[in-house]
Amino acid sequence: QQSSAAILEELLAKESQPSPFKAPKKTSSIPVLRWLIAALLFFGVVTSLLSKTEMVASPELTAPEVQKAFEVAKSSPVGGSALVIFDYEAAFSAEMKTVAAPLISQLMSRSEMLITLSTSPMGPALAENFLLETQSPYEFKAGINYIDLGYLPGDASAMLGFVTDPRAMVPKRIDGDSVWDLTPLQNITNFSDFSVILILTDDVEKGRNWVEQSTQALSDSNTPLLMAVSAQVEPMIYPYYDSGQVDGLVSGLSGGATYERLKVAKGLEQEQDGLAREYWDSYSVGLFLAEILIAVGAMVNFLAALKSGQRSREEN
Repeated sequence: QQSSAAILEELLAKESQPSPFKAPKKTSSIPVLRWLIAALLFFGVVTSLLSKTEMVASPELTAPEVQKAFEVAKSSPVGGSALVIFDYEAAFSAEMKTVAAPLISQLMSRSEMLITLSTSPMGPALAENFLLETQSPYEFKAGINYIDLGYLPGDASAMLGFVTDPRAMVPKRIDGDSVWDLTPLQNITNFSDFSVILILTDDVEKGRNWVEQSTQALSDSNTPLLMAVSAQVEPMIYPYYDSGQVDGLVSGLSGGATYERLKVAKGLEQEQDGLAREYWDSYSVGLFLAEILIAVGAMVNFLAALKSGQRSREEN
């Protein structure tokens, strides 16, 4: 009993003694390794982008949704009116130009009149910027080969209203006359009267709302519904293509590059020189460098863990 009491007193005495303070190891205020990794990625991506050399072949993926979009655009009626809905944010404008430029270019080759619309306040400005910067080999001029219907406020309810009665939802006037009195729009009274409908979006909810609100209106017509979306939206939108509610789908940089490659393979263009081809090398180089860095980091951590385990065994 005295021995147990002595052990207990010793434990209590240690609890009352302050433990020595160990100063933390000084670390560099500049994360050198992170800056080196960032510099390596930046150098690789920018160098491949500026060199404009085709180091990496264009994707040869079998993408039925891209092929279907290509076939729909190729068979669109000559001289029709295509409704193009710009529903993406400015931060995604570079990606969306890469995705949708070859598709819109093909629609223009069919002498389609583009009718632009947006449920986003920035949409009309983004549509104008898109058409100005992707006009080669076609020159887009307002009122001549495209008409802007402007901003449609109201989100899902406005989408339903436009699908039900486009003229009532967009009573826009140009120089005192209704925009619907213009020659390309005189025959448009219903949503299904457009020759083709193309939705450009980076937002899952907006893409889903447009598809769900327009499914009933397009069910008894021959008007195809196409979508060009960012890569982050594709997993949520693809089921609508798989179910037949969307007739064709182009997503992400790989989708845009695949579409450009199809145009070359079908003889519509002599060579692939679009935005997707221009960005594809830097995109591929960036992914390759990231994979190398991940593998090197995993190996370094694995070796460090082995060394730490060996030191612990030696100390024990």
